[in-house]
Amino acid sequence: MNSPAPSLKRAVIMPLTIAATLVLAMAALLLIWHLGENRQLLGANHNALMVDVARAQEEAIRLRALLNIRDSDDVSYFEEMQKVVVLVGHRLHRLGDSMSMVAAPQDDDFSRHISSLSDQLSEADGLQQRLAQALSHPPEPLTPDTLKAHTLTPETLMLAERLELALEDIYTELDKRLHESGAHLIETNRDLALAVILLVCMVLAVSMGLLITCLRLRRYSHSLRQLAMTDELTQLSNRRQWLGQVHRQLAMRQPPDSPVALLLLNLDHFKQVNDTFGHPTGDNVLAAFGIMLKRLARRGDLAARLGGEEFGLLLANSNAHSAEVVAERIRCETERFTLPEPAHRMQLTVSIGIAVSGHRDDDFGTLYRRADQALYSAKQEGRNCVRLG
Repeated sequence: MNSPAPSLKRAVIMPLTIAATLVLAMAALLLIWHLGENRQLLGANHNALMVDVARAQEEAIRLRALLNIRDSDDVSYFEEMQKVVVLVGHRLHRLGDSMSMVAAPQDDDFSRHISSLSDQLSEADGLQQRLAQALSHPPEPLTPDTLKAHTLTPETLMLAERLELALEDIYTELDKRLHESGAHLIETNRDLALAVILLVCMVLAVSMGLLITCLRLRRYSHSLRQLAMTDELTQLSNRRQWLGQVHRQLAMRQPPDSPVALLLLNLDHFKQVNDTFGHPTGDNVLAAFGIMLKRLARRGDLAARLGGEEFGLLLANSNAHSAEVVAERIRCETERFTLPEPAHRMQLTVSIGIAVSGHRDDDFGTLYRRADQALYSAKQEGRNCVRLG
């Protein structure tokens, strides 16, 4: 009566365990994907900012080179200065966009430095706009003298120098912070890889635990099923299992009218063994007889203990003659059988009733009654014999 409870508990626990494992695995995969996406985005933004800094430094170097030859009276000097200042403006705007992309970076310290550099970048942008404005209206006619007098004035060159110094400070500081954050990014990636490995190991451990649990439950279920279908004492099929097997074999026999023989066996005077030597000895006798019956049965025959000292044996594709041969062999083996201690001096005999069915429409109940009547006749006629019903 207690068997449904463990079965119900397994029926509930197993789906819940599988569902929990699947949820954990999905969560792990989503977390790995999310962390990987963030790491890629962070690395891409970091690399883009480094590229923009390198390109912006090129324009700053060109501006420094122009300032080193500020006394040039060549008109191309002015045109180059105009061009560089415009490119500096473009680089500053591009750099500002890249810095905004890493506004929420790896650590708070880097974020504070980016905020400070953004303020300096705004100041440099203001200097660039003032310088671009000063260079945007060249004099007429465009000659070295008019350039020096109206455009490339000492104030304008001073403004360009201030811009160059501001750019140098910004780029130097930004380059330093990028190298520091790069090292931090490598460390973060290493920690992320370790976290992913640990997470995968946890999922694998849970999966292995679930697999082991499933295998144990399957083995336990198989054991319970065997106990439910097998006679514990003789290890033969029990009555319930045997009846199911018999009905299936009768329904599936080929050809449909092939003969089938049913043997019912009953150990003679078995009660004397129990009364004289005790039930443990009687159990040993039954177990030994079950082993012998299994050994003498042919491949495909169905042997079972039907209860007490009564056994059943269904012989497939057997007519009356072959069934009598098998039954007589069992009877002789039982007669020569040496009982286990302390009943070894007793002689064990068996009475056997046979019924043969040669038609598909034969009812098993009728076949069983005929075999039972034949067994009754064997008992009435002195036991230790075989009778055909």
